[in-house]
Amino acid sequence: MSIESLRGVVDEVVLLLAPLVEAAQSPDDLLRLLAKLGWTPASVPQPLAALAGAGARLLDMIDADEGEIQTPQVLTAIGQLVDAMNAIRTQPDSAFPDDVDIAAFRQTIGRDLLDYCVVEHLLRHRFQIGRLLQLAGIVRLFDVPASGARQAYVKRFVDWGGAGTLLTDPVKGFHAAYDWDTSAPQLPHVLSDIAQALEAWGLELSYFVLSDAQLAFVAAGADPPAVTAMPPAAEGGRK
Repeated sequence: MSIESLRGVVDEVVLLLAPLVEAAQSPDDLLRLLAKLGWTPASVPQPLAALAGAGARLLDMIDADEGEIQTPQVLTAIGQLVDAMNAIRTQPDSAFPDDVDIAAFRQTIGRDLLDYCVVEHLLRHRFQIGRLLQLAGIVRLFDVPASGARQAYVKRFVDWGGAGTLLTDPVKGFHAAYDWDTSAPQLPHVLSDIAQALEAWGLELSYFVLSDAQLAFVAAGADPPAVTAMPPAAEGGRK
């Protein structure tokens, strides 16, 4: 990979992580981000407060001119933020507030924050590829009910392992994401996501839902009504 290509990837990662880095600078913003993940602690857990320091340098780089920051510096800043996220899992119980499920929070919050940033970035800023990845089951959004100290929320999920099967079995993720091989495939979600993917590429999906009477008509084996041909336009008519 060339230096120019590497820098392009690095810059994309910086933009992807920007919502987390910016939220980490404000306790209120970070609490709002946690609420989107189903967690509603009264105060920011100390291990997450450490993200502010780790992301401070990266925040400075987001609005900097490209020539001012060197790629190794950006990689170092990204590494520091990722290390801080991974370190959450090693913190003792005393580092977390009592109003969260400490075991579940500690084990899932790093991955949940990363997946949230990836999904939001793809569907909001790289929506053409993001919508295709959603159809492929690599990027998913689904409702998670309340459980214990965690409120109901919309989970942003990235199937990191499934990305490797796109070339060998491109429909596998689609089947899994939409329960395609079950007795209750998620047809409304399929149609909605296909429509959004087409719209992202400047296309449009039109469809209609048959009434019960129309379904019975088709099921009975009846032929569709014949289409009456329009007479040819008279000479001198509309061109």
